[in-house]
Amino acid sequence: MKFGIFFSYQRLGRPELTDDTLYPETLREAIAADRVGFDQIWLPEHHLTPYFQAPSAFMTAVQIGLNVGCRVGTMASVLPYHHPLRVAGEIAVADRILEGRFDAGLARGAWAHEFRKFGLDFNDSGQRFWEEVEILLKAWHADTAIDHSGQFYQFDDAIVWPRPVQRPHPPLWIAAQSDQSIARAAALGLNVATWPHHHPNELIRHRLEVFRDAVAEREEPETAVEQEFSVLRVAHVSDDQAERERALQVMLDNFRVNRLYHNDTAEDIDEHGYVAPRPVPDEPSIEQLADNLVVGDAREVLDRVEEYAALGVDQLILHLSFGLEHDVTIASIERFGNEVIRPFRERREGRAAS
Repeated sequence: MKFGIFFSYQRLGRPELTDDTLYPETLREAIAADRVGFDQIWLPEHHLTPYFQAPSAFMTAVQIGLNVGCRVGTMASVLPYHHPLRVAGEIAVADRILEGRFDAGLARGAWAHEFRKFGLDFNDSGQRFWEEVEILLKAWHADTAIDHSGQFYQFDDAIVWPRPVQRPHPPLWIAAQSDQSIARAAALGLNVATWPHHHPNELIRHRLEVFRDAVAEREEPETAVEQEFSVLRVAHVSDDQAERERALQVMLDNFRVNRLYHNDTAEDIDEHGYVAPRPVPDEPSIEQLADNLVVGDAREVLDRVEEYAALGVDQLILHLSFGLEHDVTIASIERFGNEVIRPFRERREGRAAS
């Protein structure tokens, strides 16, 4: 099992006019993650909010990728916000600059707030997304210009330049939550990344079965690259009980803010685009978060990581930078690498040797 890390460029507090620390701190955290053994770094795309200040996933991926040696990817580029031919070009440029160390995570979008501000219909996002995926695959698999006539896009004689280093395209990951989306991505030969939020591992087991069944049912599996299934979990490593409890409260506040942006209720979003965390219906308890997320001292976290490996997860993506202070986040990242990833790999190597 490989280890990824997700950086959200987030601030939970009320926004300031300028924030001089967010991008330098994230870069330092990414460099630390690379140094302690993470296999991959993932960057999001969000707009018009001080909560996730990440409007250009490709730009941040290239910036970080030029400062680390591991793979870097978007998780995820929100296709309905962009023309697919432009996205194809952005992916190819990132892959060229990073010399084949780039992965492209793609999503339909989750926040009604963003769709409304962009003048897009949130209810059309699924159909628009899959049409864009179709165009991306068509553009990369063709050696000449392509035509397309669909519900949302129509064009003639278009060819994307540059071509990516990885052929026919960099690894593609579909951020998927529903059984239907997971099966559809797997049937296309693509990787799947899923975020089970606060739900227990039984949900991951179910989604992994859906993924594997769809991969097995592909008509031409012998022509496919090996497909992978990843899981994103919020995590924190600390020996200090009070710090872990504070981390869990911040995780709950993150859940609340995400839900409020998704619901796009006018009274919750102020003139700066800021949302203050408040209780929402059906939110998890602190106890549920403690039971289902990856929080504890190094020994406890290592035991939880072993559970994901036992499920058959190909990559565990940890969200370790979720709103705590920079020095606390760096310490958690370093402990995860040195006291979780390293012994996890040593155990695997020992078993292989025996």
